Amino acid sequence: MMNHRERIMAAFNGQPVDRVPFSFWFHFVKNEDKVDAMEDPGILDALYEGHRRYINEVQPDFVKVMCDGLFRYPSDGLVHFKSVEDFAGIEALDREHPWIQAHVKSARRISQLRDETVYIYNVFSPSMLFRILHGEEVFMAAFRENPVKMGDAMKRISEGTVNLVRALMEDGGMDGIYYCVQNQNVDLISDGEHEKYFGEADRQVLEAANAINDCSILHVCGYEGRHNHVDQWTGYKSKAVNWAVNVEGVPLSEGKRLFGNRCVVGGFANTAQGILNMGSEEEIKAAAKKIVEDAGREGLVVAADCSLPFSIDWKHLIWVREALESMG
Repeated sequence: MMNHRERIMAAFNGQPVDRVPFSFWFHFVKNEDKVDAMEDPGILDALYEGHRRYINEVQPDFVKVMCDGLFRYPSDGLVHFKSVEDFAGIEALDREHPWIQAHVKSARRISQLRDETVYIYNVFSPSMLFRILHGEEVFMAAFRENPVKMGDAMKRISEGTVNLVRALMEDGGMDGIYYCVQNQNVDLISDGEHEKYFGEADRQVLEAANAINDCSILHVCGYEGRHNHVDQWTGYKSKAVNWAVNVEGVPLSEGKRLFGNRCVVGGFANTAQGILNMGSEEEIKAAAKKIVEDAGREGLVVAADCSLPFSIDWKHLIWVREALESMG
């Protein structure tokens, strides 16, 4: 019988597994993108306790380590952004910056919760960090006014994020990153524009992780129904790929071909109305088995499109594990 780490690494490498692995993730702190753990360190204690309970009760095969309370890249030009002139004030954070060290301390503590486990840390692309903090309207206005200044600022955020990633993987016990990327607006920003102004900054972070250890997941984020051009991201190298199957209409089997037979992660919708949140035990177990039947046993980790609802009943996730165990 494989342990959790062996099972995940076999799946990541497209090798036979004793059973198909699974993992899910969600935020452990309410208003995770608004609260600030730098002002209230108790947030990181709550984050640790949430991970501890989840790992013990649900027994996921890999652990996606969340960064609740540490969403805000703390450069004044970004935090207090009012106009494109503020892009000049966005700086690359060095490795010893207190915000980076807070991530590392939290990650290292969580990584000690269970042995023989793959730990993968949540990291946002530079453009996602900006949009999460200021919203799409401000993002688009800044992009249209001066995409060159914006692109240069994203490169500096990328440099700071690279320092974060290196610290997490070298000092924080992380095997890789769950790298969140996104077409910030498929209707208003062309693929060519995205590549020209954001491509280098986006790729630099993932490449830094890959240079340390080839164990990262590329996440093409379709949270809250946001659409992406999934094929735009096929050149971003990663060990595995996760996208919003139920938003993009790209099934796991098709995505596996699209991404060069990489391991695929997902299958379930992450919405409050989705079967994983609302379904019966019978429905959820049947859905888990169908995901495996459709995608194949090898090179698959059963998961969801993105973060699950804060209030989801963990029994539903255990039912998925039980279904996979019953398939052997």
